[in-house]
Amino acid sequence: KMWQMIVDKYLPGAEIIYSAEETGCCLFCTNDPDLIGKYYIDIWEPPEEFEDEESEYEATEEYTVQFLQRVLKTEETDIDKLLEKAEEDEDTWFAVNKWQNCPISELN
Repeated sequence: KMWQMIVDKYLPGAEIIYSAEETGCCLFCTNDPDLIGKYYIDIWEPPEEFEDEESEYEATEEYTVQFLQRVLKTEETDIDKLLEKAEEDEDTWFAVNKWQNCPISELN
């Protein structure tokens, strides 16, 4: 909000685009129209079978479904069911989070 106040005073009409992510706290907020509705796939220490997989900052839903199908070894196509299945896996080496629209005016 502080930056918005400075921009409003000194650069009226300018727009602030931001993204804030904190993987451990499942915080993925943005007002960037290019990120809203996309997913952040965070990968750490993948098993040898998936060692070529890399984190993806702005994955589309289609890419995310394909990634989850591949790593969960399923043909499921429903993104919500795939995310639920991924959360149930105790040997997880990745996390998938959807970017949430958080306008600056609504931040605390």
